[in-house]
Amino acid sequence: MEMETLLLFLVTAQVATNVVSCHNVNIAAMFPAIMERERISMQEPCDDNSEKREFDFIIVGAGAAGCVIANRLTEVEDWEVLLLEAGGEETVIMDIPRVATSLQESDINWHYKTIPSETKHKGHVGGQIKYPSGKVVGGSTVLNLMVYVRGNKNDYDNWERMGNPGWKYEDVFPYFKKVENMQIPQFQDSEYHSTKGNIKINYPPYRTEMSSTILRAGKEMGQPEVDYNGEHQTGFARLQTTTANGSRWTASKGYLHPIRKRRNLHLKKRALVTKILINEDTKTAYGVNFIKGNKNYTVYARKEVIISAGAINSPQLLMLSGVGPKEHLEELGIKVIQDSKVGYNLMDHAGLGALIFTVNESKALPSTEAITNIQNYYDYFVSSSGPLTSSNFMEVASFQEMEGTAFHSPGWPNVENLFISSIPLNKTLLASVLGLSPDVFQNQTPPRGNQSAFHVYVFALRPKSRGRIRLKDNNIFTSPLIDPNIFDEEEDILLTTAAIRKIIEFTQAPALQKMGATLDDTPVAPCQHLTFASDEYWRCALLQTATTTYHQCGTCKMGPATDETAVVDPELKVYGIRNLRVIDASIFPRITSGHIQGPTYMVAEKGADLIKKQYLITSDSDQIFSNKM
Repeated sequence: MEMETLLLFLVTAQVATNVVSCHNVNIAAMFPAIMERERISMQEPCDDNSEKREFDFIIVGAGAAGCVIANRLTEVEDWEVLLLEAGGEETVIMDIPRVATSLQESDINWHYKTIPSETKHKGHVGGQIKYPSGKVVGGSTVLNLMVYVRGNKNDYDNWERMGNPGWKYEDVFPYFKKVENMQIPQFQDSEYHSTKGNIKINYPPYRTEMSSTILRAGKEMGQPEVDYNGEHQTGFARLQTTTANGSRWTASKGYLHPIRKRRNLHLKKRALVTKILINEDTKTAYGVNFIKGNKNYTVYARKEVIISAGAINSPQLLMLSGVGPKEHLEELGIKVIQDSKVGYNLMDHAGLGALIFTVNESKALPSTEAITNIQNYYDYFVSSSGPLTSSNFMEVASFQEMEGTAFHSPGWPNVENLFISSIPLNKTLLASVLGLSPDVFQNQTPPRGNQSAFHVYVFALRPKSRGRIRLKDNNIFTSPLIDPNIFDEEEDILLTTAAIRKIIEFTQAPALQKMGATLDDTPVAPCQHLTFASDEYWRCALLQTATTTYHQCGTCKMGPATDETAVVDPELKVYGIRNLRVIDASIFPRITSGHIQGPTYMVAEKGADLIKKQYLITSDSDQIFSNKM
């Protein structure tokens, strides 16, 4: 296939998704293979351009949480629901798993960065860590790496111990099953899984020989292969992903496409919410202002405003609307309606992004040119096969209990290792993959002949360090100030260092030694003055080159009225404000032991049920208000 033909193929495919659902275009006749592959997912709801100004519920953000809530609330035919999304529509190109990192350079990303640090992150351009966040219908489920991990049952039992009744594992487990449509045959009959949910879970069809070698090495070192979303989490496993038929499966596909014809669903795209409208006398949220097409609009909520904009945008919008830390808001000239610890408790999974092992069997690894190979695109679009169905060749994870550390608890892993089966030993490409400055690998030599490498990303699952999100000014168009504060706590450094040494020990397994697995001993530039692989070196590497998994959460913390740091109560209502809830990852009181996509879906499913329970069972409006003042 010639390059010009490929480009026409891709462009037409992208346009097809945008127009086929809203116009009479016979795309199936033009590209039957593409449309057959997409047929089961139906289409995204059209942009609502009506002038309707009053709804029962207004949802801000069409990401993992917002899509779920819109689906569940519109199940009640009498409820009119408005879903507002700052980004545009999802396209066929965005469905390709392998292009995930490329999507992060596009306009579907908010392009957030952390604030520069005087002492840390020198391995990043400008000392700033990139924080991708989805600005598109489907939110971050459109540009993440699709890994699906529920977390550990102890995570949720701990949420309840923190003063959040109704959030223990026994309570949230049914919602995880409600989310899940398990497509992996060996798990479909398990009591821990469901085949009836909205989000499809699969193994990517493409896998490398390296992934099988890693699983074999795990068994050689006494580590079982597990279903980490089943009874036991500790061990090695192929990654379960939100994919179907080789394509990304997003919140939009799972929750909005099936309900595109519901008349009580109103989806407005490219609609940026600028303020939550709150009556200062009664402290009641009654609507929002938003901008669409350079015009200002006001819409009103008869029942509630629901903020589902994510762990960065949700606290930003609350603070701009007068709900947040009193002193901080007053400094920016924002009138304070409710003094609250909005923006605090920022959590993330951060770890070492430069643990690389060379191998002497190139046949074990695919070409690193997967996204530029024309044949791969043809295989993907025609037969849903090939390297493009892989998410950056991230194929295997291990969840480990590091004994002797401050965070160890039997049955509750405190470390995750992600194995990426192919990574180039080229400083520019490698830095790009890891989100680092090219200079960080200034001494890195190109690979010898066909030599390949695999990369292990090591991170603590329950870090002690906490960051914060603040406003830079009172303008919605100004990105908030993100201080991740990662590795501020000594315990996080000690645990991650111990985990790094454990991985190096793991590579001595016979299966990996047969391939000649060897730790690449090229130091990262900020730490080249230290003895490689010493404790001091790993400490430096963590502080200067740590990358995150983009699992930001906790900035609108859920907690009891006695918790002065809590922003929402266990029913996800904002303390001190009537008719206002936050339902997304920002409400996590503690980060979960794994990737947060799955828990975010769960929170939204449970949150929607809390709303239904209130309005369908009782009409007592006093129950809407949380009495903490």
